[in-house]
Amino acid sequence: MFDLYPEEYARKYSEMDEALMQADGVQMYDFRMTRKDGTVRDVMFSKAATHDAAGNVSGIVGVITDITERNQAARALRESQERYRFLAENSADIIWRLDAEYRFIYASPADERTRGFHYTEVLGQPVWAAMHPDHVGLMQERCRDYLASNADASDPAPLRVEVPLLHKNGTSLWVEILANPVREDDGTICGYHLVARDITERKTYEEQLVFVSTHDALTGLYNRAHFEAEFQRATQGRLLPVSVIMADVDGLKAVNDSLGHAAGDELIKTAADILRKSFRTGDLVARLGGDEFSVLLPGTDEAAVDHSLKRICEEMGTCSLRSTPFSVRLSLGSATARTPAELESVLREADRRMYENKTAYKTAQP
Repeated sequence: MFDLYPEEYARKYSEMDEALMQADGVQMYDFRMTRKDGTVRDVMFSKAATHDAAGNVSGIVGVITDITERNQAARALRESQERYRFLAENSADIIWRLDAEYRFIYASPADERTRGFHYTEVLGQPVWAAMHPDHVGLMQERCRDYLASNADASDPAPLRVEVPLLHKNGTSLWVEILANPVREDDGTICGYHLVARDITERKTYEEQLVFVSTHDALTGLYNRAHFEAEFQRATQGRLLPVSVIMADVDGLKAVNDSLGHAAGDELIKTAADILRKSFRTGDLVARLGGDEFSVLLPGTDEAAVDHSLKRICEEMGTCSLRSTPFSVRLSLGSATARTPAELESVLREADRRMYENKTAYKTAQP
């Protein structure tokens, strides 16, 4: 029994039978059939005209094939694709599909919302073009290592990486990427699925935490903890000679007593600016606490340290020409370790020489 009304079935299929008998060929159409037990099955009906010895149409022969499972699988696949499309089109995360050569074959709308590139601008481009150039080499190495270590894994965990992506306006933003290879039945990789989440705000917060933990709040220079950690790293490395400059602000107590602690803070910040201007960005200038500063110079000999001390003195001279309620002077001492054995005493030696400089200055004052 068909789920069509009998009169509708008779009218529809009799017309098809008449057309079939007028021409050779096979007609195929799907419909639903109700079994005797009440279950409904999807079937495909294939019909063809039969001919007698003279070649005239003598009848119709038909074959009914149960296609319920096939249709169920097709419906499930279609529903899955629709769900995937809905999620991909509406997800706040970027969803990418790459071919086996790491080229874009799909980019979700979130990519345009996040990075400003329309999907037509990225299709066919390698995924590396979306990343900041400084990180491409590392990302390629991570991918090679991941594929090599999971070559025999049936269901490996996705590769998780953090990398800055390029925005269309020329800026960059940090994302966390989860990547999975897509394999053929024989295990051959035919592409990759990637999901990228914008973590710029989190990275900025983390960088702020790192800065606060390694820098002095008043001056913005590195703090004692970071200086000590870097000094220990320098003593274990091979960047000999290692030089250290110790500096101490003269007259801080007098400024605090006469002008107040706000003025004393300004004096400390001015001293920090003198040291900051006297060294390169990569040199480690630190405030150890109070009025004490130190500079760590790995790979620097005595001659280079002397030039650094002269630059500090020049900056102090420039600062003295400015109109300020207090004078700024730093007592300085330096020491250089050329062998690992000397590293243990280089800080003490620089500190001792700094106090000699301070004493000599006080003695020379009228």
